[in-house]
Amino acid sequence: MPWEIYILSEAGDEVPLGAKGAVVDWIATALPWGDLQSPPIRPAEILETFSEEVRKAFTQSGLEGFYEGDGFTFEFFCSDQPYIHCLHADVRGRGNPMPILKQLCLPKQWVVVNAADNSKVDLSNEKASQWQEFNIWSSRAIDAIRDDDES
Repeated sequence: MPWEIYILSEAGDEVPLGAKGAVVDWIATALPWGDLQSPPIRPAEILETFSEEVRKAFTQSGLEGFYEGDGFTFEFFCSDQPYIHCLHADVRGRGNPMPILKQLCLPKQWVVVNAADNSKVDLSNEKASQWQEFNIWSSRAIDAIRDDDES
């Protein structure tokens, strides 16, 4: 269960984060060992086992990236267009991702939006309320699953 976020330009979602090359380069600079690139093409024999809708989703051009921090990971997704308007990210783990989000976003005037309620994440707060609320929710969900398994 990831914490789902969007990264957008502070000027609004109509304004791109930047040209594709500039965004890719910035992620590599801001997140050492982070990258954003085209994913490998899935083999035809694998794609043939899926429905047409799923095949279409798997073959759309896009960029993906991965970053591993201290106790957490980011998995990034975006379109493979000349200008990138939005980065989608799944955050997993219990480590605090806020310092890395701040490092990535503030210099470029990008904002982080919590996908669950479309609220802007306060990057100046090391313990942003959305991250804390997600952790409480996911802990309860995990505990409920464990309780069901034990019954």
